[in-house]
Amino acid sequence: MKDVSAVVLAAGKGSRLKGNKPKVLKILGGQPIIIRILKLLDKLKIQNRILVLGHRSNTILDKLLKSNYKENILIQKEPQGTAHSLQFVIRLISTKEVLVLYGDDSGLYRPQTIKNFVKYHINSGNKATFMVSKVNQKTDIGGILLDKKGYVMTVVTRSQMEEHDINQIRNLCGAFCFNSQWISKNISNIPKSEISGEYPLPGIIKIANSQEVKIGSYLLPDQNEWNSLNTNKELIEARKKMKKKLQIKK
Repeated sequence: MKDVSAVVLAAGKGSRLKGNKPKVLKILGGQPIIIRILKLLDKLKIQNRILVLGHRSNTILDKLLKSNYKENILIQKEPQGTAHSLQFVIRLISTKEVLVLYGDDSGLYRPQTIKNFVKYHINSGNKATFMVSKVNQKTDIGGILLDKKGYVMTVVTRSQMEEHDINQIRNLCGAFCFNSQWISKNISNIPKSEISGEYPLPGIIKIANSQEVKIGSYLLPDQNEWNSLNTNKELIEARKKMKKKLQIKK
């Protein structure tokens, strides 16, 4: 994919998942999640890519080297959220567009899905486009609210979801496309979350709204290509989806 870089954000602790293994090294379909994501980028032929590590980076680096992956890697000693991690690395991006993937819940994507997502973003002329999926019920992580044209309006918490039409609420699916110049100028202005105390990447919505910049949404065509991975229950659900996906490929 020409004129597109990829950034994989994998610096978080994943503290709600049990066990000593780093979150991105949890096994999904027989492989660590982070390896699956890097293989996805291999298939997309994205050569300009950077992996941001933080928590237990040595353990992850060791696994990457054993799997013959020698990525452009930046170690963030004190990560403070996904926006903070992207700010840490965005200065190294020289391409016009940048694909940002969360290093935990992006392991189920098919290459064609991401390819179509990036193509849609570029053709739309959006400064930012979020991958989203339909919400069938309230979730622990809330979601985002869309307007009637499918543009992103705001983040909604779990407690706020009942205040809105569920048909206009979407899950954020850990994949984002940005115009590199625009996100580089604005990433440092994302406010700290009052809930987590960190700088979350969806905070860019407030910045865009203040500039009257539209953020697009791309609806994930197959709901089985994404699953939140914040808890062990969700990891089990993701593994079921991956098993089904591998069976279909056979």
